[in-house]
Amino acid sequence: MRSIGVMMINATPSRLRPVREILKPLAWSAAIWGVVLVAMTAAMVADARDKGQEIAALSALGQGALHYIPLVLLSWALHQWFSGPSRQTVGRREVLLALLPTVLIFPPLYILYQALVVTLLRGQPLSGMGTVLAQQSRFGWWTDLLIVIGAFALQVALTTHRLQREQATILLEERNRNLELRLALLQGQLEPHFLFNALNSIAALVRSGDRADALTALATVSDLLRFALRASQRPWVRVTEELAFVDAYLSMQRLRMGARMQIDRRVAGGDWSTLRCPPLLFQPLVENAVKHGVESTTTDTLILLDLSHRGELLHLRIDNPVGAASEGNGLGLGLTRQRLDALYGGRALLETRVEDGMHVTTLIFPAEDMDGNAVHSDR
Repeated sequence: MRSIGVMMINATPSRLRPVREILKPLAWSAAIWGVVLVAMTAAMVADARDKGQEIAALSALGQGALHYIPLVLLSWALHQWFSGPSRQTVGRREVLLALLPTVLIFPPLYILYQALVVTLLRGQPLSGMGTVLAQQSRFGWWTDLLIVIGAFALQVALTTHRLQREQATILLEERNRNLELRLALLQGQLEPHFLFNALNSIAALVRSGDRADALTALATVSDLLRFALRASQRPWVRVTEELAFVDAYLSMQRLRMGARMQIDRRVAGGDWSTLRCPPLLFQPLVENAVKHGVESTTTDTLILLDLSHRGELLHLRIDNPVGAASEGNGLGLGLTRQRLDALYGGRALLETRVEDGMHVTTLIFPAEDMDGNAVHSDR
């Protein structure tokens, strides 16, 4: 019986290979060659019936299984060779070392094995193997050789594909680790930057002699630091949490600036607690507005915060008067841009511009729930 088949196995190489990891590929090989055997037997029985002959399907299946045992072992052996410990590539040396015995040794042994099986099934003595071999056609021998070469070539292709996927996975994991480290470093830079500015605000209140406001600011900073500490342990926070953090920060700054600092806070309706953002995302932008729009002026100032959900994007706009130093290129904005690029790539935008005498900061980033799924709004 002549048939063409190949073993498809996807197992991970390791230095210590338990018995089950060795037997599992053997079971897969037997199962796949078994499917080929059943298909070939069914075709043979159907052809015989078309010719008016009867073939016992179970008997033919059992006899065919004996012919397939070496092919099962060949596929298993090739898999073991190409999935050896620490195998990362399939080079010419590995291919040649496997190809030579596969092509030069296996086919003759397989032909002898088939002759032995036929001889035993016929109930003839082993001396009759010569007659069986003589009855086999050269075409049959070439067919066996092509089966072996085809199975070998396909195994090499499948192994190469599997190793490429594993390498791509390793590179992706390494990229993710580097990204996480980069984000941790960026966030680590933001936290002391925020703390430094917060302490400066308290120091300004102390110098002004306003002890009550200084104590209130200290309590607010304590709350802010608790949030920053909790947020540093998480990659994402709810938008409502970030807004509460910004509100507390602005309350502290209002103690310094007094009534001349006004806030127009516009947050569109909706359940913002279901949406996420990176921690300390809004605060550096608000801090930039306070520093360049309020601290650098002596007149009454208005800071506009407008947050909306449009389609699958969140839009935050912050307007503040153009002061003496409104370039908007401080450390906070620079780190925020780097974080957005690392987290979202080209899907997020942070830009600053001057429009009608106002310094406008626009932040746009994907609207996602806490699991990272896109959230769409009809507004």
